[in-house]
Amino acid sequence: MAGKKSDKYSPNGGGGFGTFLYNSDTGQVLGRTCGSWLKITVFYIIFYACLAAFFYLCYQIFATTLERPEENGSPKWTQDASLIGANPGVGFRPMPDQDKNSESTLIWYRTKDPADSAFWSDQLTDFLNKLKVKEGADNVVECSVGGNSATQKRVCKVPTEGLGDCTVDNSFGYPDGKPCVLIKLNKIYDWEPEPFGIDDDTNKYDKKLLEDELEEKVQEQPKGMPVSLKNYILNEVAKKPGNEIEVLRSVWLSCAGENVGDEENLPESSITYLPFRGIPGYYFPYKNQPNYKSPFVMVQLNVPETSHHTLINVECRAWAKNVKYDRIDRLGSVHFEILVD
Repeated sequence: MAGKKSDKYSPNGGGGFGTFLYNSDTGQVLGRTCGSWLKITVFYIIFYACLAAFFYLCYQIFATTLERPEENGSPKWTQDASLIGANPGVGFRPMPDQDKNSESTLIWYRTKDPADSAFWSDQLTDFLNKLKVKEGADNVVECSVGGNSATQKRVCKVPTEGLGDCTVDNSFGYPDGKPCVLIKLNKIYDWEPEPFGIDDDTNKYDKKLLEDELEEKVQEQPKGMPVSLKNYILNEVAKKPGNEIEVLRSVWLSCAGENVGDEENLPESSITYLPFRGIPGYYFPYKNQPNYKSPFVMVQLNVPETSHHTLINVECRAWAKNVKYDRIDRLGSVHFEILVD
């Protein structure tokens, strides 16, 4: 009958799944001839071999950017050759709840609310606890000007004493309206501060050159180095005759109200730096050493009572010859706001 299907593949004619597994008429196995299976097998062998070779090549290229174990885990690209560059960023602690607002830099609390003060002081407590040296850390040493300093494997102990009222017992001054803010530098591999007052030709300390370079920074626009910091640097150098270069290798720090109104609400005399108005040079360079901890400066803001309930913008700036400053891009500085109620 015209149009009648063959019963070859019907259940009654011996077709169906059994015929799919092996068709004796065509010699097909699972719907393909031996030649077809050979071709597709060769294709996938070549395809996956090329795919594996491609991923291996990508891995080898990526591996060239990884740290170098033979150099204490140093990164392949450092400083100007890296994405982060050679200008250290400045950070601060404590910080607002980043889960609620990751863009906020406002430190706002009520002095009469213990829970408010605890939110901020607890962060500083945690930070200082992380600075504690583990038992058996034999590469951690006490450092000082003219004494020990960091090396390829050795690191300097970061002291948590000598911080005045910025202590755990005092809740870091928050209940008294004198909050402490911790300022630190972001780590940059193999970076060291370039000191002021060092003659490039002789590599020796030059007092006249130091005074000229500091005065140039004081006159810098739009906002130069505070005169108080210039005098502080000169006094510190005078205290350590013979070790002037070591003293000058520090990264100096200044904090102030960002604008004229902020300076009136937070006078310079209301700001204290502990234990030192900068980060000493013996902490540098950072070379990914085991047990390395970030040094810091504790800045206490004695907010006058007349400035309570007032938002104050604060800028803290790092100073060294090779620290570039740009307020818009926040290079070499950090900004935060303080509001004490």
